[in-house]
Amino acid sequence: MIPDNCVPTLRRLWPVFQAAAHHYGVAPQLLVALAYVESTLHSNLSTPAGAAGLMHMLPATARDVARKRGIAQWNLLDPGTAIDFAAFHLAELFGRFDDVRAIVAAYKIGPELIEQCGGRLPAYIPLHLYVRDVLETAEWLEAHLSLLLDPAAAAVATPSPDPSPDPPQQATTSRARELTVLQTLAEGMRLSVVHGQGRKLYLNLPQGESTESHGDRP
Repeated sequence: MIPDNCVPTLRRLWPVFQAAAHHYGVAPQLLVALAYVESTLHSNLSTPAGAAGLMHMLPATARDVARKRGIAQWNLLDPGTAIDFAAFHLAELFGRFDDVRAIVAAYKIGPELIEQCGGRLPAYIPLHLYVRDVLETAEWLEAHLSLLLDPAAAAVATPSPDPSPDPPQQATTSRARELTVLQTLAEGMRLSVVHGQGRKLYLNLPQGESTESHGDRP
């Protein structure tokens, strides 16, 4: 899910993501997922609304974070600052909401709007798609991050292409996977946050096939 052209940036910034996530008690995979969905890991981008930097944080949010932390000068175009501010903000959102979907949505549109909806996502399709993309990216990172960070391991783990694949079987497998994903999304991508040593996410799959995430996540 993370394209090859983004992997060098991820490798370079991973220690920064990891340090900030550990300091504020959030999962680094979720932090990276937010960065990727927001800016595709580009630190010099901004939005028409004024959100800037790697984490696309709004200036008003950044000012609030800086005030609470006693920081007089800051630059959201600096990746280290952007990641640190986002991790602090994300930790605060975990203190306000129990549902990780609401937390991700609050990062996007602000916690006040989520609170006005009773801690639920408003019926706004682009927001639901955004939350889905972030959570799916975080889940994918939990399973593949170690390979992304270690090129040697990735080379060993990459299977050789099948010279004569069976098209009917491939189509059946692809369709079955698509139906599973659609069923999961239809059931609301029900996730819960478990507080303890960091934060770990659990994805409730259809038919009660609940399984723990592969990594340490928020």
